[in-house]
Amino acid sequence: MEQVAITGVGVISALGSGGDSFTEGLDTGRWVVEPAPWADPPSGRHAWISPVSSFDPARWIDERVRSGTDLFAQYALAAAAQAVQDHGADLEPERTGVVIGTTMAGAGSLVEAQRLLDPKGPQAVPRKLNIQAWPNMAAGQIALRWRLHGPLLTVSTACASGLDAIGTAAEMIESGRADVVIAGGTERGLSEVLYHSQTAYGMSGAVSDPALATMPFDRRRSGLVEGEGGQYRVALPGAGHRVVGDGGAPVAEQGDLGGGEQACEGDGLDERDQFAEEQRDGRRAGHPSDRGHQRPPGRAGLHRPARGVRFFGGRAAHSGDILPTCTVR
Repeated sequence: MEQVAITGVGVISALGSGGDSFTEGLDTGRWVVEPAPWADPPSGRHAWISPVSSFDPARWIDERVRSGTDLFAQYALAAAAQAVQDHGADLEPERTGVVIGTTMAGAGSLVEAQRLLDPKGPQAVPRKLNIQAWPNMAAGQIALRWRLHGPLLTVSTACASGLDAIGTAAEMIESGRADVVIAGGTERGLSEVLYHSQTAYGMSGAVSDPALATMPFDRRRSGLVEGEGGQYRVALPGAGHRVVGDGGAPVAEQGDLGGGEQACEGDGLDERDQFAEEQRDGRRAGHPSDRGHQRPPGRAGLHRPARGVRFFGGRAAHSGDILPTCTVR
């Protein structure tokens, strides 16, 4: 079976665009949580989101494609373009696959179409609504962009979608179904309708302090903070492949691609629990009162070595389902 190396990375996130910007934000403990447009603190409605700012789709996508795609697919195209450029080699169409993870897909387009339908009638519904909303359109647009004819798959497994997409891509390479796979996740589920559903179901709570809005694995957690963005890798066989701008070494290589429990065994979880305690007390980066400390080893970015697969985040993090972020060795 083939070994797998990640040779290109692309990111669109609340922490910034590009792998270097994203990793720097993680390393320095920077975070982005802000009030949602539908928040109403005087009435007790505290709502927090982690949005992408200053995203210009025209930089990555032509007008014809922009008019027929939801933001979740536009984030995917932009991040994939970065990853392919970082990869630095031509893609063989028949041997290059695409595996994308998403949860909400084009839910935002559906909500907007319903808002137009109610007062204005059927003529107001966008004629391209179907191709804006379908979950497979992010993967499909990537394949169209680079004229790829290898395996094409969309994975939707809630908060694990992005991580499952990366694992599925690795299995495709291991089994010989593809030589190169563009893989990752994308999300754009920011919506007042979804917020009300989440609070009614107990997925999110009313917290007035943004630093406490998302605290995974903490018994005092109040739920999740919806994020958005896209993050992709180019993966291919072998450990000896070169990456443009990375000193001739792969971004990451595969070792054990076991399950989460196996991958995290002996991987610094106690240290991260301590970090969570200190973060709550304002003694670590991530709290507005203290921006100077750095995260402990093992929490930071894409370039750190991992035992098996290390992952962190989820939809409660800065970039939606793109943030099952993993490094592989």
